[in-house]
Amino acid sequence: MLRLRAYSTLLGLLLAQYAAGQPMQVQHEVSFPGLKQQYVNVRSEFPVAGPTTMLRMPAWIPGSYLIRDFAADIENMRFSDRAGNPRAFTKTAKDAWQVNTGGMQHLVAEYRVHAGELSVNTSWASPEYIVLNPATVFLYNKSSRPLQQALKVHKPPWFEHVLSAMPQDEQGMFMAADFDELVDNPLVIADAPIHAFEDRGQQYRLVNVAATGFWDSEQSASDVQAIVAASNRFWGELPFDRTYWFFNILAERGGGLEHDHSTLIMGHRWQMQDRDDYIKWLSLAAHEYFHAWNVRRLRPQALQHYDLQQEQYSNALWLAEGITSYYDNLLLSRAQLVEPDEYFKRLALDLHVLELTPGRERISLRGASHDAWIRHYKQDANSVNSTVSYYNKGAVLGFVLDTRLRSGSKNRVNLDHVMRQFWQRWKAKAYPEGAFLQIVAELGGEETRDWLEPLLSQSGSLDIDLALAWYGLVLDRHPVNNAARAADEPLEAGMGINWEADVPALVVSSVVHEMGASRAGVLPGDELLAISGERVTRETIEDRMGRLQPGLEVQLLLARHGRIIEVPVILDEARPATYEIMIDEDFGNRHLRRLESWLGQELTVNR
Repeated sequence: MLRLRAYSTLLGLLLAQYAAGQPMQVQHEVSFPGLKQQYVNVRSEFPVAGPTTMLRMPAWIPGSYLIRDFAADIENMRFSDRAGNPRAFTKTAKDAWQVNTGGMQHLVAEYRVHAGELSVNTSWASPEYIVLNPATVFLYNKSSRPLQQALKVHKPPWFEHVLSAMPQDEQGMFMAADFDELVDNPLVIADAPIHAFEDRGQQYRLVNVAATGFWDSEQSASDVQAIVAASNRFWGELPFDRTYWFFNILAERGGGLEHDHSTLIMGHRWQMQDRDDYIKWLSLAAHEYFHAWNVRRLRPQALQHYDLQQEQYSNALWLAEGITSYYDNLLLSRAQLVEPDEYFKRLALDLHVLELTPGRERISLRGASHDAWIRHYKQDANSVNSTVSYYNKGAVLGFVLDTRLRSGSKNRVNLDHVMRQFWQRWKAKAYPEGAFLQIVAELGGEETRDWLEPLLSQSGSLDIDLALAWYGLVLDRHPVNNAARAADEPLEAGMGINWEADVPALVVSSVVHEMGASRAGVLPGDELLAISGERVTRETIEDRMGRLQPGLEVQLLLARHGRIIEVPVILDEARPATYEIMIDEDFGNRHLRRLESWLGQELTVNR
C-alpha cells in the first residue's frame, strides 16, 4: 500500500508539472575533471515522491547477453536535494541504493564512474577520445524509466565533437524519450572527421575515431555507403526517423553492437592494409547495420521489454544473430565489394569453423541461444566440445535454408522473401516462438518447415554438400592432405590440441574430443616440453609435427601443476587448417544462373 501511495504521489507530481508546462524528465550531466585517471563525473536529478526511493544501475547492455555488473565501477556515491543537503541512503544490493526522500520532490545523485574498459559493451574515457555506453553510466528506477531523459555533456575543451544519434534541443542537450532510448544511444567525444552520405533520402554519418594514415577514411565511407545501399534494397523500406550513425573506433580490437539509429563498431588501424582483414571489417559493418531491422525492431517476445538487472532467455538468437551473420557476407557480394572467390572464402571459413566444432553434436541452435549467458559469452577450455556458436551455425543454417527454398521453388522463392515478409508482419510488435517457421511454411511449403524444425531443436550436422551442389560447387575439407593423397605423399598428422596464444610456452588451451590427445588424457593447462625425448618449442612445434605421420605413437612429456608426466599419444590425421569451395566438374549454365541470382553479380567461371 505504501509503495502504491508513493507511486500515485509521483504520478500526481508529474501531472502537475505537465499542466504547468514543465518537462517531466530526468536530467543528467557528465563532466571529466578526472579524465587522466579515466573517471566520468555524473550528476542526475530525479523527480521523486514518498519516504524512500530506490535507484539502480543496469547489470547488462542489450545486444550483449552477459551480466557485467556495471555498478562495480561506481565510486563516491552521494545523494542530496537540489540545495545540496545530503540525504541518507543504504546500499541494498550490488547495484541498488535506497535513499531517504521524505518531503522531497527532486533527488540529486552524484558519483563518478571509472571508464577503463574499451569495448562496444562498456565505457572508455581518456584524453584521446571518450566512448560512453549509457547503461554503464546512469541510474534509473521503475518510475524514472519511462520519463524523458535530458543529457548535458561538459566536454573537455580540446575535443571538437560530442556525437550521438540522440536529438538535441536548442541548448545542445541530448534528449531521449525514456531511459531505454538513452541506453540505446552511445556517446562519442572525439576529434574525428565526419563523413556524410545519403541513400533513399535517409542521412548517414560515418565517424572514424583514431584513424591514421594507414586507414583510408574516404574509401571506408564509400564502402559503407555501398553496404547501406545494398541493405536498403534488400529490406525495401527504412525504419529510421533521424540520421543513422556508424561510430568506428580504431582501437586495435574488434566487435560491434547494434542500436536503433547507430552502431558502435571497433577495428584496427592496419586492417585496410590487408584485404582479408578489411573484408572482416566490412562484414562487421554490414552485420550491425542489418541489425537495425533484425533484432532491434524484429525482436523476439522474450526480449520485447528489457530487464536490465537480470538474464532474459531467448531461443531465437540463432535467428537474430545467425541469419544476420549469413547476410553480412552475402550483402558484400551484392554491394559489389567482394569478388565471388572472396565470398566463397568467407563462406568456407564458416563451414570450416562449424564442422571443426564437436559441440555442434551436443547442443541445438535453440539450446545454444538460450544458454548464451553461460556459454557463448563465457567461453572456457571445454567450450569447443560442449557448445556451438549460434552466430556460426545460424549463418550456415541460413545458407542451407536459402538454398533449399531456391531449389524447391525453381529459384522463385528464397530466404530474402522470407525475411521481407517476416519484417512486414512483425515490424510493429515482438514475434512469438513459431513466427519465422510459419512464414517459411507459407512461402516454402509445409515440408520445408517440417525439415527446418528439427534442425533448430536437435543437435547435429547440416547437409552442406547438398546445398553447395545445387550451385555446382563442392567442398574440399582438407586441401593439404587431399593434395598429398593425390600425389601419394605423406599426410599431415595432428593430436587435436589448441595452444594458448599469449604465452611463450606450449600451453594447452583446449583439447578436441575424439582425437589422440583427448583419448590419451592430455588436459587444458598442460605444458608440452618434448615429443619422444626431443625438445619442442612454440618455434619448432609446427615443423616437428609436419615430419610425423598419422598412426604413429609418440610420447608427450608434459608439465602439469608442477609435476612432470609422460603420456603416450597415437597421432591422427591433422584437423584441416582451411576448407576450400571449388567448382564441380559438372558445372554448367544452370549453375551459373543460380550463382548470379544468389550472389547478386555477374560471374565469369574459370575452371
